[in-house]
Amino acid sequence: MSNVERSAHWSLLFTSAHDSAKPLFMKTLCAVLLSAASLSAAELTLELQNPPETGQIEILLFDSAASFKNLRNPAFSESVPAAGQTKILLPDVPPGDYVLMVHHDENNNGKLDKNFIGIPREPVGFSNGYTPKGPPSYRRALLAINESKNLPVPITLRRPLGKRGRFGLGVGTLIRSSPYRGGDNIDVLPIPVLTYTGKRLQIFGPQVRYMLTDGETVRLALSANYRAPAYKEDDSPALTGLDDRKGTLMAGPEMRAELLKTVTLSLGYRHDILDRIGGGEALAKIGKSFEFGDLRLTPSVGLRWTSEKLVRHDYGTPGYRPDAMITPEIGMSALMELTESWWLSANVGIERLGNEASDSPIVDKDYIAKGFLAISYLF
Repeated sequence: MSNVERSAHWSLLFTSAHDSAKPLFMKTLCAVLLSAASLSAAELTLELQNPPETGQIEILLFDSAASFKNLRNPAFSESVPAAGQTKILLPDVPPGDYVLMVHHDENNNGKLDKNFIGIPREPVGFSNGYTPKGPPSYRRALLAINESKNLPVPITLRRPLGKRGRFGLGVGTLIRSSPYRGGDNIDVLPIPVLTYTGKRLQIFGPQVRYMLTDGETVRLALSANYRAPAYKEDDSPALTGLDDRKGTLMAGPEMRAELLKTVTLSLGYRHDILDRIGGGEALAKIGKSFEFGDLRLTPSVGLRWTSEKLVRHDYGTPGYRPDAMITPEIGMSALMELTESWWLSANVGIERLGNEASDSPIVDKDYIAKGFLAISYLF
C-alpha cells in the first residue's frame, strides 16, 4: 500500500469514528497514525543529464537482487511524460535501500524492450553513475533513500548495446572429457573468443542467435552452432578402422521464458542443416540464478534428446547400431564483472550417457564432462 493509500485509509477510519460517535481516544489514535504515515515517505529528485523529448520516463526502484536480475517486479514505480524535463521530483518514495533504474520507453509500449538474453534495447540509467556493459550488479548500483533530505540523483540514459551493438574480444578454453576406450581422458582446446550482442543478433564464439519475437517474458529465436567432430580414428586403438567423425552446422528454433524472478526455461531443437551426419537434437533446460556481489551463478538441469543418426555417428560401429537416446545433464554457469569492461565467464556440465552409448564397444564411460572458461573485454 502506498503512503497516499495509507493516508486515505486512516482518514476514512477517522471519519467513520467521528460519525459513529466513537470515544475520543479512537479519534486521537487515528490522527497519530495518519501523521506517522505521512512522515514515513521520502522525497527524491532525479536530474536527467540527457533528457529525451518524446516517449515516457519509467522510474523503478528494486529492493532485491532477484527482482533486479530480470528488471521486473520493482518495489516502487512511477511513469511521467518525457517532454525534455531535466528534473523529476518524487515526493512519496518509501525509505529504504534500492537500486534506482530509469528507463526511456521510446515507443510508449509500457515495457522495457529486451533482446533474447534479456539485455535492454532502450536507453536506461542507474544510480551511482553505474554503466554496466553486461548483466548489471545489484551491489554496484545500491542507493540508500531515507526520510531526511536526499541529494539529487544524477541519471544519464544510455543504450546498453550502443548504437550498433556491443563487441567483445577475449581468450577462452574448451574442456571436454572423452568417453572412448583408450583415449585421452580430457581434451583441452584454447580458442579466441569473439562476441557480439545486438538488438536481435547475438554471437558468442561458435554460437549464433537471431531473435524473432521480443515478448516481455517469452522470446523466440533462431540459433545455430558448430558441432565439433566426436573423434579422430587415431585418438585411440579402439577406434582403429573407423573413419574420422565429421563436424557440422546445427541450427533450429529456440524459446526462452523468464519464470518467477530468477528462473529461466529454455527449449530448443537444432538440426544438421549441412546434412553431413543427418538428424538433430533437442534440449529442455531450466536454471535459477543467484547473485553474490559481482558474481552470478546459475545452476541448471536439463534433458537432451539425440536422434538415431547422431547417436550412431558418435557411438556406433559396423556391428553396433544404437537407437536415439535421452540423456539427463546438470550444469553450472558463472558470470563475474571484474570491471565495467572486463568480464569472466565459465560454464561446466555433466551429461550422463544412455545405454545406447555406454553399451557401445568403443565406449568405456557412461558420462561426458564439458566446460568452458573465458575472459573478455567488452567495447
